[in-house]
Amino acid sequence: MIHYIRLSALLIIAALLLTGCSAKNPPSISPAEKPAASPVPVASHSAAAAINSEGVSVVTTSPSSNTAMNSPGTAAAPSSPNSNTVTNSSGTAAAPGSPSPVKAVTNTFQAASPVSTFSSDDLASLRISFKGTPREIADAIMKWQEDNWFYASGAKGYENVSDPIRWNYFLPGIFTSLDIIRERVKDGKIYGICFDYAVSYCSIANYYGLETRVVNSISKPSSSNPNIGHTKGMSKEEYDRLKIKLDRIGAKYQYEAIRLVAEETPTHYWAEVKIDGQWVIKDATQKATGNDTYADFINAKDFEITSWLSRDRSAELDKYQRSLDKGERLPDAGTSNMPPSNARPPDYAGLTDDLGQTGRAANIDDLLKGWSQAPYFNKVSDAYTFVKASGISSSAINDEQKLKDLYESLSGKKMYTVALLVCNDKTGIQLAEAYFALCGEELDMKVLERFSSYLSK
Repeated sequence: MIHYIRLSALLIIAALLLTGCSAKNPPSISPAEKPAASPVPVASHSAAAAINSEGVSVVTTSPSSNTAMNSPGTAAAPSSPNSNTVTNSSGTAAAPGSPSPVKAVTNTFQAASPVSTFSSDDLASLRISFKGTPREIADAIMKWQEDNWFYASGAKGYENVSDPIRWNYFLPGIFTSLDIIRERVKDGKIYGICFDYAVSYCSIANYYGLETRVVNSISKPSSSNPNIGHTKGMSKEEYDRLKIKLDRIGAKYQYEAIRLVAEETPTHYWAEVKIDGQWVIKDATQKATGNDTYADFINAKDFEITSWLSRDRSAELDKYQRSLDKGERLPDAGTSNMPPSNARPPDYAGLTDDLGQTGRAANIDDLLKGWSQAPYFNKVSDAYTFVKASGISSSAINDEQKLKDLYESLSGKKMYTVALLVCNDKTGIQLAEAYFALCGEELDMKVLERFSSYLSK
């Protein structure tokens, strides 16, 4: 049973908590001084998902390890050959026991680490130069990111900010740290999210001879809400942006193939640098978000050393592309590994929402089973009807319609009222993540912050 609350009240809570997140006091121990991720193996989940208009596919998760192991079964030291420590742009070997991509003869893509090797000219273009001990340089790089980068998650005008993290998750090396510092610049600042910060930090630190690695959470955004199924796919608009990169390297992957391998990425990425034999977290996004990587992920045992090459899906893409070249039809993007009782019917049509998006969840039960994403409704009243809520007065509906219209006017984004109602038990960052997983649209956090003052008048 879902207990619905007033939409306006939900948004006030979201606004206040999001504001609180950005202003949260830093921990008494600096992240730079905290012991970083140890190489102890942590169970990962093979299920992954992506959010888009192709529909939702619920899949089960199965434990797997992405941590290097030696023959006795213990974790390999980070400095051992089995570790996927990143020190240059040549990439890292997949950890033993993790799936090794089998290259097709016609493979047109060569996977690599997205951590580029920066030159002195690259650093000069950034107008940076650091001196001091390894610890001082490591700290200075993070401070430079904190002061000179823009954390763009949920920000208006940065709707494509997730492209690097998304694309590298199935074609590692397609969008490198060098691409980021050259292409992701607006108003004089490099912009991005956790992934961009992490890989760029490593490139700069590697230039100064520091040993670095990228670490990611095991959890995915959809992990925070059991009602959200793991999904995969890609919108045609996103593919058109990716195709520019593919064309540059001569990779002829059509949209119908790409949509089958695009997946939801881990919740968070961060950089680590080895100082005096210890791995130390360097995550400049903490200042912008108010989050604590050590508390949120290391303490929670929710991390793994990023293994770039194990994510390579180009062999599958080659297989799909050969089928397309033969005129064969590819499977639907929303296949399921759940038991038949929860599996989405292969001929599931869903509904066409008020934006003209086809295949959206036809009813609340289908949405909660993860068969497809939440539909968009122009009218708040239609959203309440969809979730089978009753007892809402017409005056309340009118007020919430004004709120929805205001949000869309200020943010330039559509408000998926159904998604907000379904994830009403979430607040702050968790609400933003659950909302995105349900409908594929990011909440504009800055606009939500302004709502609290608007609604209090």
